[in-house]
Amino acid sequence: MSRWFKKWPTLAVLLVLALVAAGCGEDEPAPTTAPPTTQAQATTAATEAAPMTAGEVMAMCDVAIPEVSVNFGMAPFGDHTIYSHAMAEGWFEEVGININEKFATIPYEQIVALLVNEDYDFTTQYGPNQLQSMLRAPDVQQITFSDAYVGLYFLAPPDSGLDTVPDLVASGMSYEDAFKQVVSQMVGKRVAIDDTGSHRSFVDAVFEAGGVTPDDFAELITVDDARMLLLGRGGQADFVKPLGGAQNAELMQDGWYPILGATDLIALLPPGDPRGATGIGHTGLGARASHYAEDPDTFLRVVSVMYRVIDAVKRDVAEGTDDALSNILPVLESAAAVEIGTEGLRIIYGQIDPMKSFEEQTEYWGDESNPFHYKNVYRPQIEAAQEGGILPDDQEIDPSLGFGLAEEIYNTLVDLRAQYDSMVSQAGGLEGPYAEMATIAATHYENRNYLDAARILEAAVEGC
Repeated sequence: MSRWFKKWPTLAVLLVLALVAAGCGEDEPAPTTAPPTTQAQATTAATEAAPMTAGEVMAMCDVAIPEVSVNFGMAPFGDHTIYSHAMAEGWFEEVGININEKFATIPYEQIVALLVNEDYDFTTQYGPNQLQSMLRAPDVQQITFSDAYVGLYFLAPPDSGLDTVPDLVASGMSYEDAFKQVVSQMVGKRVAIDDTGSHRSFVDAVFEAGGVTPDDFAELITVDDARMLLLGRGGQADFVKPLGGAQNAELMQDGWYPILGATDLIALLPPGDPRGATGIGHTGLGARASHYAEDPDTFLRVVSVMYRVIDAVKRDVAEGTDDALSNILPVLESAAAVEIGTEGLRIIYGQIDPMKSFEEQTEYWGDESNPFHYKNVYRPQIEAAQEGGILPDDQEIDPSLGFGLAEEIYNTLVDLRAQYDSMVSQAGGLEGPYAEMATIAATHYENRNYLDAARILEAAVEGC
């Protein structure tokens, strides 16, 4: 039986005993043992006498989903406000989660304090922010990743028809040769980059991979994003590398396009190389580890909603629809005071902050040789924070201190999905409320709620 719920006596046995007792007269003693029967016979007899609904059977089997209330806060960014779609559609309520205040946005810099003070049970969180706070607030962990911010791009002007690293690699060229060919297109041109020191290692690595130095450009311009947009749109820069996701999205809406980006550099460099990893950050959910210890099921259900939202966002991006985007956009525009439109959101979710489905997230939590494994991304960031005095440099700090709970939750969901998969072939012959329970379990499975899918199907197959 699953460890997620208490095993009850089978419903068949309870019903048989009830029927036997009812059939005994006052002068005729009841037999000491029930006659042999089957679950199907007992279920049929019970249905004829007093039909039970699937909900009643689930309650008797202790697999009905309980209701809990939580405080849920989102920072005012595109990849943080995705949960607005679930709130608008009632998806949290479908797994028993009542959000006390829907669409609540919170200041990014107050995330950790709001969790520590228990003002919020769940908030959105960003990997680099988690690293900076994990020693001073060890109870707060980032419990999921929804996407990776990979918005480090060199952009080329509209209709310039220049080569891109992804296209050259797709045609069979190695990353080494692709970088050289793509970067060579910038030689003798005006290149504008942002003035953020933490991104300079990315820029230097790109130039090194391309075999160029700043002297090879007509001009290397270091400016902030506002000035960079003016230079690009005014024809005073031939290539640009903005800092912000919104600025990238604005230029892409104008027709600018990436010729290379952080993911291309990570694929080129050895796993964990800080030149690629320091520009990556993952958005997800933050919560208290102590809360998880008290109520892990609520965490698994909240996380299941996140994966369902990711599926919806990815579907909008792939199919050109706006089912999820139309629910997210007004919350984002109101909270962040921007006017980016659904097409801007599509660019953010499709290129700058690409969402990762449940299956795709094996790269974060599976094989540690994967360059996108969370330890390969955050070990070099921890080292950089230690060198910069943000984290103490007199101790070895493992990324699991801030993200280990996320790894555990993901692996638990993997196990629950496998548990469901191992039983689903037995559901075809079920009848009555048991068949209804199997249908309910299948819906939860489709919606990424692997906890209740496994619990309910197991109760249906085994008869409690």
